[in-house]
Amino acid sequence: GHTILIDEFDTFCNKSKEFTGIINSGVRRNGKYTRDGGRGKVIESSTFGAKIYAMIGTPPQTILDRSISILQQRKLATEVKKSLEHTGSLGYLKHDIELWCKANLNTIRSSREIVPKIQAANDRQAQSYHILARIAACISPEIEDAVRASASLLISALEEQENSYSGQKLLQDIEITFEDANVDKMPTKEMIQRLCRLPDSVWGSYRDWE
Repeated sequence: GHTILIDEFDTFCNKSKEFTGIINSGVRRNGKYTRDGGRGKVIESSTFGAKIYAMIGTPPQTILDRSISILQQRKLATEVKKSLEHTGSLGYLKHDIELWCKANLNTIRSSREIVPKIQAANDRQAQSYHILARIAACISPEIEDAVRASASLLISALEEQENSYSGQKLLQDIEITFEDANVDKMPTKEMIQRLCRLPDSVWGSYRDWE
């Protein structure tokens, strides 16, 4: 299949419940998105497939939990960036990966209950990283150990980033709240209540504002 590449994901991912639903449903092979085709016609589209998105900050929690996150940082002026050369060889790499996957697919599938899960913040995130551990276990114990160590570092770094971006996330959600209400001002209590009712909102867990 194909892989969808999405850049500047932060500019719209928090503003569309429909888009969030499409991304979330695409994790499973039978994932579908249903929409009104007009004249009583319902159109179903498959959403299953790999997706790579780049953004500043973090996406809605439901998307984040289904993602393998790779954190980046701005290059320092003293650092030298190495350009990617000989991209033609990537076609051979893709071919080799496809052959390996076909040869080991049944082994990976049967390892679901055998290979221990990677400890994560919640079950959904653990499931996302579990497939990496299962693939690595098919290669060698050493590769599996390396993948588990890397996953733990990624999960820890992601938690730190989430904390640092909580202020930015709050400003984004406040903007959405005012846009939904179509006003330029509102009482603080009403704003807090609206923040808590946003899809995938985390603000209700900070304090019982109701």
